[in-house]
Parts: sequence; C-alpha cells; structure tokens
Amino acid sequence: MKIDKKMNKFAAMALVAGGLAAGATAARAATISSSSPDLILAFEVLDQNASSAGGLEDLEIDLGTLANLDSLAGGPGGSVALTNYLSDTDLNNTYGTNWATRTAFPNDPIYWTVFGTNTNTSENFFTDSVAPNNDSSGNQGTLSTEMSPIYSDLDGQTSTANSNFAYVANTSDSESFTADSSDGSNWGNPNEDVIGNVLKVVGNNNAFILYDEIPNASGKATDVGTFTLANTGVMTFTEAVPEPSTWASIILGVSSLLAFRRRRA
Repeated sequence: MKIDKKMNKFAAMALVAGGLAAGATAARAATISSSSPDLILAFEVLDQNASSAGGLEDLEIDLGTLANLDSLAGGPGGSVALTNYLSDTDLNNTYGTNWATRTAFPNDPIYWTVFGTNTNTSENFFTDSVAPNNDSSGNQGTLSTEMSPIYSDLDGQTSTANSNFAYVANTSDSESFTADSSDGSNWGNPNEDVIGNVLKVVGNNNAFILYDEIPNASGKATDVGTFTLANTGVMTFTEAVPEPSTWASIILGVSSLLAFRRRRA
C-alpha cells in the first residue's frame, strides 16, 4: 500500500511536470507562416503618437483562411473563441491594461479590423458595418495589391510568446498594415475604401461582420461571419447562416447529386 501511494505521488508529480512543459511549449515563440488568402486581424492606435502606449506599434495576427475559421466554428451559426490566435496579454503588453477603454491623448483609442485577399481572383475579405456593393475586378485588384505586402511582411516573422500567430510591428518599418499601402497613405484613411472601415475598441462586445466581395458580381458583398471583441480581449468568430436562397441552391445541388448516383447505381 505504501508503495502504491508513493507511485501515485510520483505519477501525479510527473503529470504536473508534463503539463508545465506542455504549457511552456505552447507559449514558445514560433515562425509565422502567412500567405493569401489568409485573414489578418490587426490593431492600431488612432493617431500613432509616440507618447501613446503602443502608438507606433501594430498588433497583427494571422487567422488562417476563412475555411479554417468555419471549421473551427463547426458549421453555419457556430462560434469559436479565437484564444489561440489573440492573447489579452499581447493587447495589455502592447497598448496597456486599459486598451479597451482608451479614449483620448495620450491614450489614443485603438482601432481594429480583419482583412484578406485572394491574389489569384482579386477577391477581397474585409470587416464592415454594412454590406457594400460588389466592386469591379479592376478596383478590387488595386486593393488586393495594397493588401498583399502584409502577407510577405508578416510571413517568416517570430511570433510573440503568447500566440504562435501574432506579431507586433513597428509602424516606422515595412511590417505595418498602416504604412504598407502602395500609395503611402494610411490604411485607416476612409479613402482606402473598405480597409478604412475599422472599429474603435471601447466597451464590451464590439462586433464586425466579415464580407466577401466577389469581383464584378451583382448586388451586395456576402456576409460570411462575425467577429466579436470583448473588453476582456476574447475574440469570437461566428460563422454566418446562409440566406434561404443559398440554402435552396445547396439542397438542390445535393439532391441532384444523389439522384445522379441513384441512376448510376
């Protein structure tokens, strides 16, 4: 019996040690792999003032593809907390523990946005408060060109110790989503079209809808999901539920496929 107790004690200690080692491994910095059509979550201080905490720094997170987020959410209407991607520690370290309530100089408000592009199709993904009209392929191509350097700048960077997907870029260098547009203007500038639609981080449960803008398509851009940011630093992604007409098309397609298989059988 004494031997069993000792063995149980040693086993418990081994489990604790293993857990600590696993935790240390999970927190270890990694090399970020970023490429189109990944979605990028980015934060910036409104006025980029050196006197403001994080005023010259952008926190950028590679969220992977939309398909990746849909898989994590578990299907239409499903949600997932993106705690592996965004760490409240990174927000606190970069912008101060009051990041969610900053309102005025020298603690200028923080803005955030999610964007991405498919460089092969000029298709763009972006957060907005309302669904814009689908833009022309030419205009979307211009926007894609301005987004693309973010991938190359983020790719290969060493992540923070708190997330394998996050990187803190200095806005004075090329790894900034603020300084990287080809015409040299600010990503937060309303003239930058959809990229300018960013949300001030104040209060609880700020939310933005992610839209998929299809080149030369008629009608509005498609709602593909919602990002919600709580003042605790927890970011949640909720996959959109397809419109009834979309569901009808899906059902019709599946029904046709089943009927085709039955005929072949």
